[in-house]
Amino acid sequence: MARILEKTVELKSSPGKFLDLIVGKQHQVSSVCPSFIQGFELREGEMGKVGSIVLWRYVQGKSTL
Repeated sequence: MARILEKTVELKSSPGKFLDLIVGKQHQVSSVCPSFIQGFELREGEMGKVGSIVLWRYVQGKSTL
């Protein structure tokens, strides 16, 4: 079952660096915030390409930050 998750967070980086991380370096997101994102798996398509299917493993709950 697919779900949409939305979260508002304050970034300590430029929007360009964040976009580069999410689009081009998805495999590094879990190393940037390991307490929230445990990992991801590219299910279909190519990394950073429109239409790719990515499975994110994340912790849902109250943030301690």
